[in-house]
Amino acid sequence: MNGLVRITLLAVGGAALGCGGSPGSRTAAAPPAPTPERLVYRPFATQYVAASHGRVEQEFSGQAIVSEFSLRYYVSAEAVDFGDGMTVALTVDSVPVAAGGGLLAAEAEAAAGTRFTGVLRPEGVIDGFTGGDSATALVRQLASGLERIFPQFPDGGVVPGQAWSDTLETVSPGAGFDIRIRVLTDHQAMAWTQYAQARALHILSVARYTLSGRGLQGGSEISIEGSGVQHSDRYVSADGRYLGGTSADTSRSTALVLAMGSSIPVTQLRFDTLAVVP
Repeated sequence: MNGLVRITLLAVGGAALGCGGSPGSRTAAAPPAPTPERLVYRPFATQYVAASHGRVEQEFSGQAIVSEFSLRYYVSAEAVDFGDGMTVALTVDSVPVAAGGGLLAAEAEAAAGTRFTGVLRPEGVIDGFTGGDSATALVRQLASGLERIFPQFPDGGVVPGQAWSDTLETVSPGAGFDIRIRVLTDHQAMAWTQYAQARALHILSVARYTLSGRGLQGGSEISIEGSGVQHSDRYVSADGRYLGGTSADTSRSTALVLAMGSSIPVTQLRFDTLAVVP
């Protein structure tokens, strides 16, 4: 292999998740909701703007390589009563920014209009999540984040002061190969507060994860192993609407270029925001 190896881990971490542009439709403000005994999700319709910014640092043959990426997109979400849950539809309205990290402008244009559907449980889990073109890397990345866009509560809902943990194993799309991720997350429901002009419950989460993958990148076969931690602050209104929040993620990993036996240390820093479009 000739030249430098550039390892891209854009999809690892707070996806969307957490995640300026063309404005969407506006809805009238709802009246203040009474504080529920236990908070769960309820029917809603809103539009979010998500943004991700990151920096990848790696060292190859004594040379430091730094790259940055940015992603911003708008997504409309609607949940309607259906049996014991709600049908939910998530539509990517536009992707005005997709730069660096292997993101392609053509893929950003093609992603607009992509629709995902499923059944949203009152605790925030989306069952039967489907939609999108799995052959498009950007849409696969968006799908990975949107499937888990809502903070998940314990069965029956959550109250201030409650703590809980969950584990997740998933495959997240990278540039050239998929990355397997195992996550252990500790959650803490803080106090009721005001956020985005609504009474909201603050959910503080710390996720610790390991990652591994193997595939082709730049024509070379590469394996990667690492770990990271993500800190998130998210808010859900008293009337059962997700209002968004922020997350900060740091991961450190080692990529092995198999043909050369060379190891490349990789550090990724990422910051995600998600907010309701007023």
